[in-house]
Order: sequence, then C-alpha cells, then structure tokens
Amino acid sequence: MKVASNKILSLFNYRVARVAMGICLVFLSAQASIPLKPVPISLYSVGVLILALCYKKNEARQAMVGFVAIGAMGAPVFANFGAGLPVLLGPTGGYLIGMILCVYVVTALREKFGEDSWIKLIAYSAIGSACLFIIGVPYLAMHIGFAKATQFGLYPFIIPGIVKAFFTGSSIRLLKQVNNEKKDKV
Repeated sequence: MKVASNKILSLFNYRVARVAMGICLVFLSAQASIPLKPVPISLYSVGVLILALCYKKNEARQAMVGFVAIGAMGAPVFANFGAGLPVLLGPTGGYLIGMILCVYVVTALREKFGEDSWIKLIAYSAIGSACLFIIGVPYLAMHIGFAKATQFGLYPFIIPGIVKAFFTGSSIRLLKQVNNEKKDKV
C-alpha cells in the first residue's frame, strides 16, 4: 500500500512540476519583448505553442490558465513584467485570453488528428496563432476601435506569426523525432 501511495504522490509531484515549468516557459517567452504600444511584439506565442505542442492536454491547459491567473493576481509575469487585472482588462488582455483558447484548440487537434508529420504541427501552430487574434483583435478594438486594432494588433503580426508558426512546428517535430530515435536505441 505504501509503495502505491508513493507512486501516486510521485506522479502528482511530476505533473505539478510540469505545470510549473510550463508557467515558467510562458513567463520567459513573454519577457523577450519589444515594448510597442498598444501591443508589444514578444515571443509569447512561441512559448504558448511549445506548451500546446509538447504538453499533455490537461497539463498545458492548467499551465496556461495558471499563468493568466497568477498574472491577474498581481505577479509580474506578463510581457515587460506587467501584472494585475489592469493588464488583463487592458488592450492586450484579449491576446492573453486567446492564449488559453490557443492551448485548448491545439491540444484538441493533436489529440484528434495526431502529430505524425511536421505539416500537421505547422498547421496546428498557425491555427493556434490565429486563436490569439480571434480573441485579441476584437478585445483591442473595444479600446482603440476596429480600424486601429487591425492596424496595430493584427497586420504587423501576420508575417512574424507565420514565421513563428513554421519555426515552432518544425522545431517541435525535429525534437520529437530525435527523442523517438533515442528511445528506439535504448
């Protein structure tokens, strides 16, 4: 009985550690940022996509919701060490909510259609990036109007988003392939 409870506790600690590492990953990617107004250019989406492409569904979702929650509670985890409800309710708040949608959609796609090719991973990355804009741009429009929201919150991010989606999907595929080859040798 003691062995079984130790294994359960160990598995729980492992999952908690993975969720905490996921939160740290998104935090670090958020700090790689160019502080433009109203929406900074950052590596947020890369961190979120790595989370969505590598983590199990529940762990990825818990990490992303945890990240947004601790930031909303005042921990300086958002881009440029932003924190609190004003950030979440401000112009960039929709992009943060879009990140939760991104993780949900991408993990669901991985679960339903698999991840057996780099084309799928790149497509999932592109779809995940689109999720950020689906929520982020209308939310930004509530603050600055739709024309300016598309001008400052969508158009400048299309080409970088495509590049990040390609880079992230390709990199994850390569890393998973190398990891599988190592497992086969053991």
